[in-house]
Amino acid sequence: MLLESFPVVTSANNTTFVSGTASTFSVAATSFPTGATFSVASGSVPTGVTLTSNGALSISSAPVTGGTYSFTIRATNPADSNLYTDQPFTLTVNQ
Repeated sequence: MLLESFPVVTSANNTTFVSGTASTFSVAATSFPTGATFSVASGSVPTGVTLTSNGALSISSAPVTGGTYSFTIRATNPADSNLYTDQPFTLTVNQ
């Protein structure tokens, strides 16, 4: 019998976007069952940047204020919301 597991984040803990250029970074994690969901656990993404529940961190083509942003991404097991892993993340937005 397999039991649910804590997700393990397998993607990098940082990325760089260019303000005004549409880009996407895929946040990934393994777990049992598969299909971890993602959210921002603490801090916040800058205006113009989104993180979807399937792990797509993206910036639109609209200008975003340049800088370095630190926040925590949470990967949650789809079968048990008490099984999650937090990953500190750094996003750099270049002008």
